[in-house]
Amino acid sequence: MKNKYKNIAIILVIILAMTLLPGCGKEKKDDSVLDNLPSITQTTKAEVETTTVQTTIEETTTEPIPEVSDDITGFYTMISMTLEGETFTTKDFEEIGMNYYIRAFEDHTMEIYTGAMFEATWEDGVITFEDEDGEFHNDYEMKDDLLTIYDFDEDEGEIIMVYERGEEPENFEELISGQVSGQAFIGEDGSQMVGTYTINAEWIPFEESIVVDDIFDAFLAVSGDSYYVLVDEGVYEYQLENDSFVLKEEMVPTDSGYEQICVDKEGTLYVSGFMRDFVAFKDNTQTFAFKDLDKIAMHPSGEWGISWFYGADVEKVTIGDGTIEKEEMTFSELSSVGSIDINENHMFVSGYSSENDQVAICVYDLENNLELILGDKEWSEDDSLGSITSVIETANGFMALDGNMRDLFFWKTDGTFIGTLYAEDLMGTHYPWLSTAVLMPDDSILVGMTLERDDESADEFIVYRITGF
Repeated sequence: MKNKYKNIAIILVIILAMTLLPGCGKEKKDDSVLDNLPSITQTTKAEVETTTVQTTIEETTTEPIPEVSDDITGFYTMISMTLEGETFTTKDFEEIGMNYYIRAFEDHTMEIYTGAMFEATWEDGVITFEDEDGEFHNDYEMKDDLLTIYDFDEDEGEIIMVYERGEEPENFEELISGQVSGQAFIGEDGSQMVGTYTINAEWIPFEESIVVDDIFDAFLAVSGDSYYVLVDEGVYEYQLENDSFVLKEEMVPTDSGYEQICVDKEGTLYVSGFMRDFVAFKDNTQTFAFKDLDKIAMHPSGEWGISWFYGADVEKVTIGDGTIEKEEMTFSELSSVGSIDINENHMFVSGYSSENDQVAICVYDLENNLELILGDKEWSEDDSLGSITSVIETANGFMALDGNMRDLFFWKTDGTFIGTLYAEDLMGTHYPWLSTAVLMPDDSILVGMTLERDDESADEFIVYRITGF
């Protein structure tokens, strides 16, 4: 079930990048494109539904036909999204901490909140956006208090989003301004045995807590005294002062929607994401931007990396002086790739195994030769895996974070399974999504995660330092 929620989040990130945002939807200025897109016009939908309802009334009931209205003034909360025949509902959105709202005003302007606020206009069954690339549209219709918005994507097909009119939340202005009232997380240090190792966990607070909307794509990268944090598509630089993280400088990438960060040994920061420019920064100055790449894990040399996105298609990218070369790459032991980590000597690639269709971590050398397979066990086994988000190699072996299981898994250098620590037992964190880990020069490990506050006021990104392995 938890895999479903991560899949929902991934789908919504993709869909919301293409719908209900400026520069998306159906572009008005190219009529030939519109002619070729399957679409459901407001008139056609109304005619079909009216005919269906009238037939039903004549045969089975005398209930009134729902009133169709062109006036959509009011405040709305999204209650469902349907794509590829599957419908996600309010319960699904609540599980992954996503809330989407619309405010439609009498002057036919509109504000749409999807983690950020966007402006549009509405009239005659069409929501209109405009930016430097042109004018874009989504069909809508209003029945009673339900606002239904239609879009079409070549890959996903028809997308239907249903919003319900209601009262504006009292904390809505706080929500859209990024301010959240509530009790920030307060951590405790912990210690647990795994095999013969005593694993210690030390909470490192942020001077100002980090509240997040996206609980999955939160990542750490460390270079010298700079601690980079990616949350909600933005990258922030921190420094460690008096055992607390203090915000140093905000770094804003050239685009939004980023999902991955890493650094090389020279201190270059790499930022990447599905359908986003691959950008790099050195000393807070952008050094390059390349298109047509996905999430990228870089080798510490900064000379090459691997591009992937939740599937089987993988590319090796080699960076030259202002150029980038791409070549297909295959991990034959895996039918799909979920995460990739690279250190000086190994590539750690997780996904479903080709042989057993179980989640596995494949350990390859830098020439793509398989050395070990970790996990790849049936659900009942102790070392069966759920959703691997990060793999770390130390002198004693391998540690992996499992977001779905909320576990830390440990293996010896020869692949022998040592054991598992549940995050709640080790760190006292209730049901966190373990998303990121970084090996430090002193062999400690920084582990980052998101979790809901005890008072349910927000989701928060936190960090622990792990020692003993």
